[in-house]
Amino acid sequence: MDPVVTTTQGRVRGFKKELNNEILGPVIQFLGVPYAAPPTGERRFQPPEPPLPWSDIRNATQFAPVCPQNILEGRLPDVMLPVWFTNSLEVVSSYVQDQSEDCLFLNIYVPTEDVKRISKECARKPGKKICRKGGMYALKKNK
Repeated sequence: MDPVVTTTQGRVRGFKKELNNEILGPVIQFLGVPYAAPPTGERRFQPPEPPLPWSDIRNATQFAPVCPQNILEGRLPDVMLPVWFTNSLEVVSSYVQDQSEDCLFLNIYVPTEDVKRISKECARKPGKKICRKGGMYALKKNK
């Protein structure tokens, strides 16, 4: 069953996402959760206002549009961008295809209970490994 949480504006439904990584456990994702009213029309270039509440459960299972950006290949001179960015420009541009001025959304990632299991495993097993503590990663070396 997909998780549903209650926010100030209404309920949102997320989903559990398995990460293909032995260190990172699964997360609950809530994608495209509005944190402000659309900054369009009379709200354009004004301070953000709270989003309008909703009564039904809002699906937060896909990315919302991103704010307008001009980073598609060939539009920015390479001298303006660091090398690490230009090498990844193709990947980055795939995430900014859906653009809109209505773009004030959050993507929220919540660790699952697997964090506790992994932390216990780190405490029990000798050797060098990466262990999670809270919201950070710490390198642990057992002797």
